[in-house]
Amino acid sequence: MKQSERREFLKLSAASCAFLGLSTSGCVSTTDVSREEVSKKLARVTKEPGRKGKSVAELASEPMDEVRVGIIGMGMRGPTHANHMLALSPRAKLTCLCDVRENVVRNYMKRKNVSLPESAIYTGSEEIWRKMVERDDLDLVIIATDWKWHKEMALYSMLMGKHVAVEVPAVLDLEGCWDLVDTAEMMQRHCFMMENVCYGDEEMWL
Repeated sequence: MKQSERREFLKLSAASCAFLGLSTSGCVSTTDVSREEVSKKLARVTKEPGRKGKSVAELASEPMDEVRVGIIGMGMRGPTHANHMLALSPRAKLTCLCDVRENVVRNYMKRKNVSLPESAIYTGSEEIWRKMVERDDLDLVIIATDWKWHKEMALYSMLMGKHVAVEVPAVLDLEGCWDLVDTAEMMQRHCFMMENVCYGDEEMWL
């Protein structure tokens, strides 16, 4: 194999690992997979599906004097986001909180002296978050739960007309990525993944 061909093959093989969930050591072996097979597989899994709506690449929503925010998940990251919303007042309003564990929500409210009506507290069930995102007085849903819920919560929130900010990883597969894109385009809603180290000095250097 020529040097240029080997470089192309290694590039394709390494790229395929991310999409196929394979180890790099297994991907680059010429005895395990051919360059043509990798190229065909990559073309198949990266093919852009038909657009479901207008692109959201340059989506600009109407300005809001006050963004009404609901947070799902008050364990590790949720309280930090809630603190940010409180600090942004009156430009942002912490409208409702949700966690399957009631004591977690109550403890946060007591610790931060947050006063919310009982109707704004959603606890006790793994599906109670649906009730929260169905509210009419909500503009943005912040999702800070276990990974397995991210995609479902983000999709349903957008379908309910809300903008979404979701912790990493937003989804766990390529199909899930397209689901988010399709729904954001269909509903014309922002869906933002809150990766907080993408632009650090070391990340940018790499």
